[in-house]
Amino acid sequence: MKKLLLLGIPLFALAACDTDNLDDTAGAASVDDLAAELWGEIDGWESWDAAQGWPALSISDDGTHGDFVSILVNDVEAGGGGDGAIIVKKGYEDAEGATPKDGVTVMWKTDQYASESGWFWAKYSDDGTVDLSGEPIGCTGCHSQSEDYQTYPITSPGTAGEE
Repeated sequence: MKKLLLLGIPLFALAACDTDNLDDTAGAASVDDLAAELWGEIDGWESWDAAQGWPALSISDDGTHGDFVSILVNDVEAGGGGDGAIIVKKGYEDAEGATPKDGVTVMWKTDQYASESGWFWAKYSDDGTVDLSGEPIGCTGCHSQSEDYQTYPITSPGTAGEE
C-alpha cells in the first residue's frame, strides 16, 4: 500500500502542474496562419532584388520551379539573412520570362515555426491559394544539401538564353 501511495504523489504533483509550460507547441502559430501571414509579407515581391550572385532570370538545373527561374529576396535576406529573411522563387517556361508558371514558392526564416531547418516554406497559386506549406519533404529534400538550406541550382552562372 505504501508503494502505491508513494507512486501516486508524483502523479498528483504532475497533474497539478501547469501543463501549458510543458507543451512545446503552446502558443505556436498554425501552419495555415503562418502561410496567410507570409502571403501578406511578400506583397510587392516583384520589385525585390535578385539573390546575390543570381542573375535576374536563369536556367533551372532541375526544373523544379520552372525551366527558368528568378530568385528574389527581401531586405533582411539581402542584408545577410537571419530571422525575417524571405526568398521568393518564380518559375518561367521561357528564357525571356514572358510565360510565367502559376504561383510562387517562398522560404521564410522565422522563429515562429519550429523546424529543423529554421525555414518555413509555402507554395502559392497566383491568387494566393496555399498549395503547400510548412516543411514539405519536396523542399527540404533538395535544400538540406546546402548551407542554411539555401540552394540555387543552375546550369550556368549566366542569364537565361546565354550559351
